[in-house]
Amino acid sequence: MRLTYFFVAAAGLMLTFIACKGNDKSGYTFETHVKGKGAKPKSGDIATIEAVIYADSNMVFDSKLAGQPIEIPVGDPALTNPLQRPFAEGLLRMSVGDSISVIWKTDTVTQLPPDLLGTKVLRYSLKLVSVADSASFTQKRQEEENRMQAIYEEADEKFKAVAADSTKYKGMSASVKATTLATMKKMLDGSMPDMKTTGSGIKYVLVRAGAGEPGGGKDGLAVTHYWGCTTRGEGFDESYKRGQPLPVELGKGRVISGWEELLRDVLPEGCAAVAILPSSLAYGQTPPKESPIKPGDDLVFYLEPVKYIRSK
Repeated sequence: MRLTYFFVAAAGLMLTFIACKGNDKSGYTFETHVKGKGAKPKSGDIATIEAVIYADSNMVFDSKLAGQPIEIPVGDPALTNPLQRPFAEGLLRMSVGDSISVIWKTDTVTQLPPDLLGTKVLRYSLKLVSVADSASFTQKRQEEENRMQAIYEEADEKFKAVAADSTKYKGMSASVKATTLATMKKMLDGSMPDMKTTGSGIKYVLVRAGAGEPGGGKDGLAVTHYWGCTTRGEGFDESYKRGQPLPVELGKGRVISGWEELLRDVLPEGCAAVAILPSSLAYGQTPPKESPIKPGDDLVFYLEPVKYIRSK
């Protein structure tokens, strides 16, 4: 995703009431939307933030689409990269729970990335979720990494066994495509029986019932076969031709948030489902380059969670 040094707040943040507004010698304009009551970050702390970045009226980054907030060190704005400086300036003015926007008129910028050429205003909408001192953050991160390493070491042999047994899927590409397109057509015209809709707006239907528990839980691995297309029927990726499922790491924002929701909370092991993901839970306005996916496209997936390897 382009502009990966940017971070994200709630999608509706830009519509919230502006409590105060001002600018100072930093050259930025600051708008406070929500005033929190938490701790203020100190230099050397690690701040966890959510952020949405707009170039004029176009959203160019949203950390919610990445599935998790962003962790950044708190430091002297003068020592940071110019395009990252609004984060540093914003953090100096925030407490935990605050939501603000940092507005930057780019007529003072001598060099912009190619993606931003012609942009007049950058708006960084930030929410400070938490702060931790560097030592505590490092310890917590190491504990989490050790825990996940233990999960993956245990899961490795299980995944190899599942993958080895998945050669039977290699010849299924054509039939999966046909099932997906036929099911999608009925879902779009409202004639598909048993179609369900999640609270986030994902439409899905089970084309084969599963025998396992719904969802893979908050972390672990979802060993998954898939076939994907646009609502225009243009296929863009699949696992069936490769003959090997994809090991999806759950709870880490490694996949689009629509997949994360379905595999963590909805689809039982062993099922097959066709799902239509809203653009906001797929690639939004920043689809992969050299793909048939256009900005704002809803996406359709045939998903087959072959095995959930859950953490203990």
